[in-house]
Amino acid sequence: MMPGILKPICRRCKGKSLCGEPCPFREIYRLSRETRIGNEVFGPSSSVFIGRSGYPDVFSASNVSLRGTERSPTELFGLGLTEIIKLRAFCVSGGFRKNVKNPPQILAEIALSARPVDVEILFRKNPRGMSFSDYLQPMGPRGQATRISLCGNPKIPRKVENSVGIKAEEAVRMLYPRFDPYYIQNLLSAGVLGERKKMVPTRWSITAVDEILSKINLSFVKHRPWFDDILVYSTEYLGNRYEIILMPGNWSLEVIESWFPGPEVVSEFEGFRGRTNYASEEGGGYYAAKFAVTEFLRKVRRQASVLVIREISEKYVLPVGVWQVRESIRQAFTKKPERFQDIREALDVIGKRIKTPMEVIKRKSRLLSQKTLGWFCVSGKIR
Repeated sequence: MMPGILKPICRRCKGKSLCGEPCPFREIYRLSRETRIGNEVFGPSSSVFIGRSGYPDVFSASNVSLRGTERSPTELFGLGLTEIIKLRAFCVSGGFRKNVKNPPQILAEIALSARPVDVEILFRKNPRGMSFSDYLQPMGPRGQATRISLCGNPKIPRKVENSVGIKAEEAVRMLYPRFDPYYIQNLLSAGVLGERKKMVPTRWSITAVDEILSKINLSFVKHRPWFDDILVYSTEYLGNRYEIILMPGNWSLEVIESWFPGPEVVSEFEGFRGRTNYASEEGGGYYAAKFAVTEFLRKVRRQASVLVIREISEKYVLPVGVWQVRESIRQAFTKKPERFQDIREALDVIGKRIKTPMEVIKRKSRLLSQKTLGWFCVSGKIR
């Protein structure tokens, strides 16, 4: 996945709001000047962060929110970019460099707790800075800790306790769908799941859990009947437009990303039997989309050939993580779909909502090959 796209004016504006729109850069600069965090913090913690730099000796940290309880991606969804930055700027990470085979017990307890637990962190130096990633939520100040102390009792669900010590994939199957995917990601990252206790960098755990949960969903989906019509679900968030097309047919998935200005178009595909290699063109965004789609198909007890078109505009000036892909597609499925009997009609309607020429999408797509177009362009009932 490519990094967030800047407008040409952003490079010379540097937060002066020359474009006349709310500026996330300006908010970052303001927060960096006004936010003063000492070498000791106290607050609720509900998540951990495991880095990947220097693997297998990685930065393993507790995330502490200085302004109320940390919001999960589900709760962040719908907020504007500036609001997200404001909230994440006060989520401080403090930890140590540890070998992944030696996960700190305190991080395991934080991850296991079903509700935030108060934590006190003493830093070697005052934490500072803010970072942005295609995979992760915006990260607030971070620093090396000399001590992390629990100031409350973690509340660990019995079913989660029972999942400890068995294979990671089996544990995930036990926990889903009763527990939120973000909670499960946290458990895997902290080294709680699996026969051998081993921390997993947060970036990797996000994609791993999306793929495991998608496989679980597909085990309920692949023997289900097809849809009778072509369904199109649409939504837009933070400069990202999503068009999700569900076509009658056996399970297959294609995700097409189009980046502006350009456009630069990339595609990833899998058929009924899945894929054997990593979706490197799109990375975690592909697997986040796959989870959201399979979750919906499991809910409605149908299978489909699915095309997801994600168009990223110039308004997406800073990346906020793959959670916005997952939550945007989830939100799209809560809306009433448009129904079509002809794929060409569906593409004509979608073409009026996106900037990328539909001919470019067709040339890039495996699902929209000429054979597929002919298959769906029938009078009356779709074959």
